Amino acid sequence: MRVSVTNWRLAATGCQAWAAQHKLRSEGFINRLAYDQKSKGQVRICNGWEFDQYDTPEADYVVVLKEGEAIACCRLISCASPTMLYDLWLEKSSKLPPNRSRIIEASRICTARSLTAIERGRALDLLIHKSLIGARERGGAYILGVMRPVLMKSLLKPRRVPFSANAEWKVDQQRCIIGLINVNDALEKFKPAV
Repeated sequence: MRVSVTNWRLAATGCQAWAAQHKLRSEGFINRLAYDQKSKGQVRICNGWEFDQYDTPEADYVVVLKEGEAIACCRLISCASPTMLYDLWLEKSSKLPPNRSRIIEASRICTARSLTAIERGRALDLLIHKSLIGARERGGAYILGVMRPVLMKSLLKPRRVPFSANAEWKVDQQRCIIGLINVNDALEKFKPAV
């Protein structure tokens, strides 16, 4: 497994990770969760790729690759730009830091369905670690994400990575929480499994 960070600029150079993550997202969000039918036209599929209105030049994408195929991915975008959390679920979040430019949204977190439990854990470890590093490199003090509670509880809590989370609610029949993670605190604690 290897981790790659890509964006619109790198896509123009033929970056393999760019296309691979859009294809993985299609498997997860279109085939499994049917987001294209539930999103009122905001989530789309084209040539087997899934994308939405937040796939803009401001976004970076962390992609875990195995033999050229994306097996895990995440979109990082500054909350100073339009983001899914602020546009759709802000009322679900109680206390956010006032400076949106210091918050990086982590969204479109996805893993391949074909992974074994061990592979999935390793891929998520790599994805989270590189996302934390990417957020810090973008000047982010916090990562904000909508994710399944099991991700936070199984990956962050056992490592004593501090995070705050709001009450659970359902998005497309999936239990979700908004989690706020202090990037520097998390990087001190979170080390991917070897």
